[in-house]
Formats: sequence, structure tokens, C-alpha cells
Amino acid sequence: MSWPDSTEGSLATWIATYIVGAEPTQIGTTDKSTDSMTDVFFQILSPLPLNRHQDARRLFQLWADNASHFLPDRWGLYEPLRHHFSLSALDEALRTWELSYFVKRTAAPKLSGSIFMQYGPHRDHATWTIRLRNIKDFDQSAFCHLLECAADKFSADLGFIHRITDAEIPKGRANDTVSFLDRAHTEKHLYVVTHDLRKFLPDIYWMTVFGRPYVELFSRERLLSCPAYRVKELENGSIVVQLTPDLKDIATEEAAFERVRQDARNHLDNDAFFDLAKGMDHRYRVPEFMWGPILH
Repeated sequence: MSWPDSTEGSLATWIATYIVGAEPTQIGTTDKSTDSMTDVFFQILSPLPLNRHQDARRLFQLWADNASHFLPDRWGLYEPLRHHFSLSALDEALRTWELSYFVKRTAAPKLSGSIFMQYGPHRDHATWTIRLRNIKDFDQSAFCHLLECAADKFSADLGFIHRITDAEIPKGRANDTVSFLDRAHTEKHLYVVTHDLRKFLPDIYWMTVFGRPYVELFSRERLLSCPAYRVKELENGSIVVQLTPDLKDIATEEAAFERVRQDARNHLDNDAFFDLAKGMDHRYRVPEFMWGPILH
């Protein structure tokens, strides 16, 4: 190619149980009648609570404006998701908007998603995730624009789009951001929580949005000069780093992608990113997170 809080562990497990379309008793089994592969992961972590109906309306309007053909068609608080979702009936869909909210798209292109809000006095990031089932359905322009808009509008401290390759599973397993949702280890799961970010940055992803805490940690100048395919500053001061031209490069040009990734880590500050050799107990460089007011 031409280019060179103490509850988070249990929360992550609970999320993994409920977001994939299975009852808790079904986790650990593989349903061969459905496509169980999750290929693309989208996530933002926001310091804002996101627990108001106006936050929900803003989120789904952003989704519709930037990736309308990826809107969910089901919603609920647990699997199976039985309620029909549409923007025309949003008031009904938001009647239980509190703490956690799950969505999925059963029609092609298939996807699932979740929104976890801040709760009470707990100062953890609210998260919005989308998991696209098949890389063939990935609309790079739509998802990249959605991530940029979501990160800007919700003041995300971190956001990313990524795929998981077999080569990075050991590192992801070691830092607790990558897991498997079946015993056959065919369905991978990527999820980052505040507990991780208080200790280290798990990694730099194919597309990463660095919010204010990381702009202050690394400096605006260093982020803007990151050796990557595309670097962009958003209106709110966050900085986007896209490592290579195409998300598929992660798998089709794996060695080249990893070289670009390592160059970016080294340029920014390798001691901010989790390192297998240093382990979990190493004191990495981390930012101080600032939280919005508690809203009820």
C-alpha cells in the first residue's frame, strides 16, 4: 500500500449479556441459524448524563440525519426486543428512557445498539454503541460522519470505529475491552468503559475521536501532527485521527495497519496506551475527566 467505579466490570458483563439478542441463559451457546458475527464497532463515551428525553431525541435525530438507512426498528430494556421503533412514534419509544436502552435492526443491514446513561451521583461516562453485523454493510462515509457529529454534539471524551482482528485479541482480553459472547469464540465484543480510561487508553482505533481531556493530555499540536491518513479538528476542539483510508485495511493489510497504529502510539505517547509488556498495574499517563452537572 502507499501509506506506511467498582461496578464497571460487572456492568460490562451485563451489557455483553443483553445486547446480542440472547437471554442470559443462552450466552455461551451459538445459534447457527443466524449470523452471529459482529464486524464493526462504533462507540462514544460522553461526560454528559444523556438521561433526558431531549438527549434521546437529539441522539436519534443525529442517527437519522447521518445514517438513516441504519436506524433501528426494535427497542426495549432487555432481550428479546419486542417494541417497534420509528421516529414517528418516538414519544412512545422513549417512555422508559432511563439508565439503559437497547435497540436493534432486524431488517438488513442488521445491527444492535445500546445507550447507557449516567445514574445518580456516579461519575462515569454515558455510552452510545452500535454494532454492525456484517462489514459488507458498512457505509464508511455515513458512520464516520455520524461519529464526528455525535462526538461534537455530546462532547465525547473518546469515540471510535473499529474491527477486531485475531492478532489483537490477546491485548484486548488482557485489558478487559475485548470479550467473546459464545463458547466457540466466534462472536467478538469490544466495549470501553470509564474504569478502563482511568487506568489507560486501551488502544488507538481505526478511527478515534480524542475529546478535550486527551487534547489536554497529548496537546493539540501533537494530535494534529499525528502520522495518519486523516486528521481533523472538530468544531468543539476534539480531534479525529483516522489511521488508514479504509476500515477493511485492518484485516486486508494487517501488518501495514499495525505499523501505522504503532507509529501513532509512539508519536502521541506510548505510555498512555495499554501495553501487554507493562501490564495492568503499570502507572500509565491518563487525563483528568470533567463531568457535567447531575441531571434528573
